[in-house]
Amino acid sequence: MPEIKNTFMAGKMNKDVDERLVPKGEYRDAMNIQVTTSEGSDVGTVQNILGNMALTNNFIIPFASRVVAAIADEKNDCFYWFVQHHIKNVILKYQGGNVTPIVVDLFPQDSSKMILNFPNFLSKKLITGVNIIDDLLFWSDGMSEPKKINIKLCQQGTDISGSYHTKLIVPKNNITLASNILLNHDHITVLKKYPLTPLILDPTYTKTISSEIISQNPFIDINGDLVSVGDVVIADFDNFSNGSGYSLNDEILLLNGSGQLPTTFDVKVKVTVDISGGGGNTPGNPSGYANVYLLEVISISPSTTTLTGPGRGLMYTAQNVLEENLMFERKLPRFSYRWKYQDGEYSTFAPFTAVTFRPGKFSYDSKSSFNKGMDRYLVGLKLRKFIPENTPQDVVQVDILYKETNSTTIYIVDTIKPNDRPSVSIGNAEEGYVSENFNNPNFNLFGTHVLNNWDANVYELESDVVYSAVPENQLLRPWDNVPRMAQSQEMSANRIIYGNYTQNFDISEKPVVESKYITRYPDNLRYEPTFSNNFTDTYTLNPLDISPSSDLYLYGQKSLKSMRDYQVGITFLDKYGRETPVFSDARSTFKIKKKHGVGKTAIQARLVNSAPYWAEYFKFYVKETSNEYYNLAMDRVYDAKDGHYWLSFPSSEINKVEKDSYLILKKGLDTNALVKEEAKYKVIDINTSAPDYVKTKILNCGSSNGAETPTLTSTSPIVINQRFFEIDEDTWVDGGNAKLDEIKEKLSLDFVAGSLSSKKYNIVSLDAIDNAGVDGGRVYKIVLDRPVEIADKWIYPNYPTTLDGSAPDTDPALSVNIYKKEIENRPEFDGKFFVKVYGDSTINEFLLTSSNLEQEVIARMDAYLLLDGFNSVYNPLGVTETTGYGKSNTSEKWDSNFDVTNPEDGVNDRIWFVDLAFYSGSFDLSFDSGDDLSSGEIDAGGWGRGIHQNAGKWYIDISYGQIYKDIHYGQTTATGTHSSSGNSVPWDGEGEDKTINSNLIDLLSLDKNWQIGHPSNQFDISQSAVVSKLHDGSEFRFAGDTSGEIFTIDGDVQVFRRFNHTLWVNVLQKYSDWEDEDFDLGDNWLQNEYVLYKNTINRYGQANNRRVTYRIPLDKNPNLSSIKPQEFNSGYAYDANTPFGIEFTEQKYNTEDKLVSFNPAIWETEPRNTSEGLDIYHEASQAYPVRITPKNSEMYIPVNSVVTRPNGTDAMYPGVITKVTKVAGFNGQAEISLQFNHEISLALTNVNPNVPFRFTTHDGSFVTLYISPNVLASQPLPNFPGQGASGIYTYEFTTSVATNPVGLNWFNCFSFGNGVESNRIRDDFNQITIDKGPIVSSTTDSIYEMEKRPNGLIFSGIYNSTTGVNNLNQFIMSDGITKDLNPYYGSIQKLFSRNNDLLAFCEDKVVRILANKDAMFNADGSPQLLSTNKVLGQALPFAGEYGISKNPESLAADAYRMYFTDKSRSAVLRLSMDGITVISDYGMSDWFSDNLKNNSKIIGSYDKDKNNYNVTLFDSETTVSFDDSVNGWSSFKSFVTEYGALSLGSDYYTFSIGAGYKHHVEIDIQGNTTPRNTFYGVYTPSSVNAVLNEQPGSIKSFKTLNYEGSQSYVNKETTDVRTGFYNLIKKDGWSTEYISTNKQKGNVSEFIEKEGKWFNYIKGIDVAESLNLKTDEFSFQGLGKTQVNGVSIDTSLYITPPVQQINGCMDPTATNYNPLANQDDGSCSYIQNIPGCTDPNANNYSPLATYDDGSCLIGISGCTDPRASNYDPNATVDDNSCYLAPPVYGCTNPNATNYDSSATVDDGSCTLPQGPIYGCTDPLADNYFPGADTDDGSCTYGPTGPDPTADVLGCTDPLALNYNSAANIDDASCTYAPNSLTINDTNDPDTNVIPPPNN
Repeated sequence: MPEIKNTFMAGKMNKDVDERLVPKGEYRDAMNIQVTTSEGSDVGTVQNILGNMALTNNFIIPFASRVVAAIADEKNDCFYWFVQHHIKNVILKYQGGNVTPIVVDLFPQDSSKMILNFPNFLSKKLITGVNIIDDLLFWSDGMSEPKKINIKLCQQGTDISGSYHTKLIVPKNNITLASNILLNHDHITVLKKYPLTPLILDPTYTKTISSEIISQNPFIDINGDLVSVGDVVIADFDNFSNGSGYSLNDEILLLNGSGQLPTTFDVKVKVTVDISGGGGNTPGNPSGYANVYLLEVISISPSTTTLTGPGRGLMYTAQNVLEENLMFERKLPRFSYRWKYQDGEYSTFAPFTAVTFRPGKFSYDSKSSFNKGMDRYLVGLKLRKFIPENTPQDVVQVDILYKETNSTTIYIVDTIKPNDRPSVSIGNAEEGYVSENFNNPNFNLFGTHVLNNWDANVYELESDVVYSAVPENQLLRPWDNVPRMAQSQEMSANRIIYGNYTQNFDISEKPVVESKYITRYPDNLRYEPTFSNNFTDTYTLNPLDISPSSDLYLYGQKSLKSMRDYQVGITFLDKYGRETPVFSDARSTFKIKKKHGVGKTAIQARLVNSAPYWAEYFKFYVKETSNEYYNLAMDRVYDAKDGHYWLSFPSSEINKVEKDSYLILKKGLDTNALVKEEAKYKVIDINTSAPDYVKTKILNCGSSNGAETPTLTSTSPIVINQRFFEIDEDTWVDGGNAKLDEIKEKLSLDFVAGSLSSKKYNIVSLDAIDNAGVDGGRVYKIVLDRPVEIADKWIYPNYPTTLDGSAPDTDPALSVNIYKKEIENRPEFDGKFFVKVYGDSTINEFLLTSSNLEQEVIARMDAYLLLDGFNSVYNPLGVTETTGYGKSNTSEKWDSNFDVTNPEDGVNDRIWFVDLAFYSGSFDLSFDSGDDLSSGEIDAGGWGRGIHQNAGKWYIDISYGQIYKDIHYGQTTATGTHSSSGNSVPWDGEGEDKTINSNLIDLLSLDKNWQIGHPSNQFDISQSAVVSKLHDGSEFRFAGDTSGEIFTIDGDVQVFRRFNHTLWVNVLQKYSDWEDEDFDLGDNWLQNEYVLYKNTINRYGQANNRRVTYRIPLDKNPNLSSIKPQEFNSGYAYDANTPFGIEFTEQKYNTEDKLVSFNPAIWETEPRNTSEGLDIYHEASQAYPVRITPKNSEMYIPVNSVVTRPNGTDAMYPGVITKVTKVAGFNGQAEISLQFNHEISLALTNVNPNVPFRFTTHDGSFVTLYISPNVLASQPLPNFPGQGASGIYTYEFTTSVATNPVGLNWFNCFSFGNGVESNRIRDDFNQITIDKGPIVSSTTDSIYEMEKRPNGLIFSGIYNSTTGVNNLNQFIMSDGITKDLNPYYGSIQKLFSRNNDLLAFCEDKVVRILANKDAMFNADGSPQLLSTNKVLGQALPFAGEYGISKNPESLAADAYRMYFTDKSRSAVLRLSMDGITVISDYGMSDWFSDNLKNNSKIIGSYDKDKNNYNVTLFDSETTVSFDDSVNGWSSFKSFVTEYGALSLGSDYYTFSIGAGYKHHVEIDIQGNTTPRNTFYGVYTPSSVNAVLNEQPGSIKSFKTLNYEGSQSYVNKETTDVRTGFYNLIKKDGWSTEYISTNKQKGNVSEFIEKEGKWFNYIKGIDVAESLNLKTDEFSFQGLGKTQVNGVSIDTSLYITPPVQQINGCMDPTATNYNPLANQDDGSCSYIQNIPGCTDPNANNYSPLATYDDGSCLIGISGCTDPRASNYDPNATVDDNSCYLAPPVYGCTNPNATNYDSSATVDDGSCTLPQGPIYGCTDPLADNYFPGADTDDGSCTYGPTGPDPTADVLGCTDPLALNYNSAANIDDASCTYAPNSLTINDTNDPDTNVIPPPNN
């Protein structure tokens, strides 16, 4: 046979083409080979490959570990890999041949999660998102928090042996290995915790006190004279209301008298020495009182009091002189802080403090035009507790932050570091520190110990100068939205980018918040913190009295603005501070009424349902949507006389008011009382100057007084209801008055007589008439604007009689005053603007003060007192009814009652009277018609009640009598005129009856006949002025009342229509008597019964039979007046003969020549706009823990909190302030023990467990705790669990606090106790206001769920190593840090940065995302790149429908080329500059299609040594290499790496069982030759399967039929992307449906194109008569179906080989059974009756035994795991009883001083002895001791030790498989690989030539 030679210059496999068509230079299959050719030659060698060697010792990596991640650091020539094990996770570093543990994570003692939290074995998950930047290593596994470590610092904290958990190293905080702080979760997460509690403010204000100088008057000398300037006095102060004492050199103003500081003061002094305390040994203060000072007198007023007397105390108001160095003088600052971590990350901000502002006493006047109570007096500020108890140990810096309200800029005040210079003084004399800073020889003062700010936890601001501003976006960074987990991660554009991430949490039940407003200061006590020194924990809370009787009452206090709606929401935080949106609903909404504007209110809130399981903390937020409002001070009001008023305000306030807006009156003029009424007024008009009406001054032009009444002419006098009268000019001028016709101004007049005065009447016309005067002179004819009113009838004492002969019957004291109006620009109008509003009673009450008011009489009645001698209601005279004087029940008596002078003169004298008289019955008010008037009578009579009290309210019954006129018998009727004395018309009884009924029904039943002062009742129209005032709100006084009391009608007035003496039923009775006489009229109509009937009718119709009684409710007892109208005693003044006047008045406001008020009225503007509908919530609290733990207890219950219950006012013990002194400990997780400074009062022994204890903190907020039910069940308070030590009382409370009530410190104004609520500096228009706190705009009303964003990208802030900026933890949602890709692309599996762009490998697409640039598309669709500030720009997908499926681990990269797999499409791909190429099509398409889908992990790596892309199919346990140089797949490899192998430089590394391995190693680190083809210690021979065919076109036939031809018919396949000619173009061509030969029938279903030819096997169909198939027929040589006896046999999956007959025994029971035999040759043999053990589980099981003889020895059951504590070395069968005891932590180092022999896991606590550590230091020795630092010569070696003289036998050939590097004598045992194949390379004469095989 001729020699066939084949060359492999292509060096690649081809498993796709028919084996007969494998091109030249390619081979069918290869394992562990590499093809090497010489350049330019077509001849090369096929070589086996070098093996690998392990990099690390096993003591670092636990057995059965696995590698889950690896990354190369080319910059530092090293790489890292992550090793996972269930008891130990490790990050290892390989550099320079050395393996170093970076992080060692041991299974924790508390059985919590390991901190590295690598994916476990069961998850089969790898970490594919790993990046390094500088010394920072980042990774994300898609299952837990993204993490980050500092490589250098972790390496420093990790023992080189890898046996101990890594310790935290923070050099800047002096945290070293010796600190023994274990690395924990918080130290390695990308997301950094931020402070959850605010700073504690310790401000110093210019001190204002209201105090008593206890000592004798210090400002007089021994002679009683005032001291002089420069004298030094001693003063003892007390009761500080602002601040807590004075400091040296403070200047103080003292005021003893009236006035207001600082404008008015008596003495100005300077503090020279503080002699407070001193234990009673200080000169000048022998008693050791506090707040005693030596004062130097700077100035003293001569009016200073000189009161003397030993111990005489003086009340002084004192105030510091305003200092020039006031801090934040026109600002409302808030302070916060943030942490900086040692890797440069900044946390988000702590909650901002409340505004640093303390209002003074209310002082707002219109002269200064600002509220001095809202001025700033801050002179010093200390900020405390910026390092709370739970501060992470790797925080290395604190930034103190400052923000002004109404500003979005946040400033850095200062930075605080652990190693700053000392600056804070602490300590006291007892500590014994001496400081050179305090060397005053006059006092025994001890020095202090000086700490830096960090150690003291205190920072003192020395000025309000700030350093710099933080970036604007930080204010919009409430927390960092670092994903909870992310599948992919990459560093790009100097940022960390996560893809396919998860955010948010599940909240299945919407949180419900219950809120309300409560008093902020229960029992009027405000707790003020006092710091005894500079330690944070040493403050005490002191109660300050702010009750209405205290000096602090008018000082501004924190409050909630009244007349506002509030809604409280809640958020939940996880352990890192991620926060949910705000949850809220209607139950958390409330409105504060105006009447509570003085209440200093606060919010109390609680969560109703449970907190989510994952929540660690919760916070409250408040929604209050009103916008700005203003306060205005008003000192004057002007009556516009049209029902409106003009309000006067300083012109500087004009911008606060707008026309058509509304003003609300909050505080009245000259009062400190809140106006509780709504008092809301629309601004009708605004004038910048005083209106002419206001500027008009009314001047008296003259008057006629008393004796000058002849001024009024007799021919035209003043007449009621008349508009004109005359005045005699001569008499007028003789009185010293000017001529009226010469006055050009408008005139008016009024009438005055004694205390009575009328309203003003305007004179509309004045004419002078010549020769008409008394002496022949002129007369002024005056016409008024209206008739003289009936209310002014007092002009005529005998009204209505107006004339007596020819002389006017006017009051002899009557005076006529005439006025003129003159416009005058008075100083009070300067600097003012004027607002017009509608007037009402509220304005009258609160603005028209007594100093500016005059009462104007508008109606008057003269009332008598009518009292029956016997009155069952009121009988002061003790008269009985039997005396005959008991009732006014006759017409005669009522005639007498109504006319005291002459009952017969026809004049009604007593019309109005206080009613204590009898009445016979009442008439129904609703009765208006009917035939029987008796149906309108509704009661049986009684007595009026006069002035009386009912149900605590005062009333007065006032009646009006003589209504209408008498209705006599015989009045005009429908039938004519009837005379009661004539007989002209004979009437029968029936006619009389009808006539009388008709008259009386008509006249008595009509309303007009009962209505007083109604126009329809002209007889009583004169009473209209009085009756019109009988309504609610009217005011009256008693004429001549010296008390000046004004009485107000306080409620609805009741009206009664009453009959005095005769009822209609009396008429009916007399009519019946007459009827009994047959209606006999008798002579001259004098029949007796008829006369009685007629007289009864007449009495019934008399006016004296009717009266209307008004029962008037009053606001006070009328007898309080000096008149005492109903006071019965021996000298009572009023009766039926002596009337008293009741004058109805209105307030007449006089603004002329009135001084400005120093206590003005305060108006408030209604908010101009609101943000209703916007869900804007403001941060209202710090974060509170859901459950109290040892780590967060101080967050919830700060030490020194004041304890009260249940409503904040109940003292825990009488007279004692109970405080928390210590958190004593925890009883499991359910109970916390707190120590109090005093026991709980016996009054609270029976504690209701449903009522919480309140704990008030330093800022006024409070939290609540419930007493432990376990304690309550055991014994009652206060005896549990007893007094643990002197003054220490311990009580237990439950720790679950999420649903406990919380009182919030949040406020939005200061309330001054007088209705004024301010939120603005000085209440100036342009000054800043209290903002409502940081805003959170993220709210939700729906169910909140964990959100998976498989297509989403999110990126961090920037990193710049040059400037030290590390914002990689900052994920600020407001910066637009997210981008979503098209969901059609599938989830993002892998991110990769290339050429400054970001590549996203999605499941179904590869996308290029422009970084820091964007794309603009041209008209032809091509992109044009533009530079932008967008971090992530346009997403540009690559052509081709390929992605990475869910195998991100398949990605490997080399320079610009990336390789990956798409398992879903059975493709391996290469992404290069020209796009995506399917490299699996290079001869391996079918193979990958069959194998990719069967593997869960497909690991890609790039071997830079061989320039191969290696794809490891983990489950198939194979690796195949792609070689770009041949553009094909070169060989399979027998190594299977656990994770994506990597290249470092030109070296290639893989991983197995946790260990790293270096490949292509000829000589290992010990100098030994590494066996070829051996990976991880396993040898696999090389092989090549080649088809040796010089002419590929020469078809080789193996008894098969083929059909081939030209272009075949192509049908486009669209249903399955993995088969057929997908995306090809449909083509016409030849095809066949049927093929027949002389032996078989068949077909070719389709034709396949290969190598330019179209062919396929012919698939035959045959009907066989038996299963004895003929293999020489083509239907069984290829693919097809065969039918045997009608049964179809499918052979389409097989290419059936030729059948070779194998003879042998085919009986399985025979002893010589041959399983390969297919032809039984009869050779079977059997052995009968072989006894033995037939149990396969037995130790002595015999497979040859034919029956069981009972000899089986079953294995010993037990635990076979050597690691278990119950391991049984004799057990042969594991019974699953092994017990793996939990690890015992302790020191496992036998040389340590604290060695623990029972410990199984070292916890890093070992303490090694001082000095050298001796031991064996040789790593090759059997007893090598890693901890030794000094070799003691004790090393021992085994038989293979380093003794060079010993003989060691073995294979010494490095090329042999069993090469022994330790052997020095060859024993001829070498073995070699059997299939080494070398092909001639003519350029290498030393190459061994091995003949190729023949097939």
